[in-house]
Amino acid sequence: MDKKLEPYYLSAETALSIVSKKFNIKIDIKEDDINLRFKKYDRNNTDDSIQMKNFFLSLGLSLQDILFNNGEDLLNEPMPILLLTPEMKWMVCVSGGQKIKLVNA
Repeated sequence: MDKKLEPYYLSAETALSIVSKKFNIKIDIKEDDINLRFKKYDRNNTDDSIQMKNFFLSLGLSLQDILFNNGEDLLNEPMPILLLTPEMKWMVCVSGGQKIKLVNA
């Protein structure tokens, strides 16, 4: 009997809190700033992509774009944390070695 799992969405603030604890870094930004930055992100806009990468760099984390065709493509990626927007537009995958990957779905 397959059990359907309910989706679970982290707020940007909660997600970055988890990241800061995992990598033992201090992330000190306002919740409104985080949420506004994430809501305004448009993956097709080069300026938005640069701003998002610079935002994560300012936190001491690197950000990479990766593309995938289906969920199985992600199985080879060591990512303990997945951050997915409710609109399923993009997600952030946090892996070991202080790397964050921005995944364009």
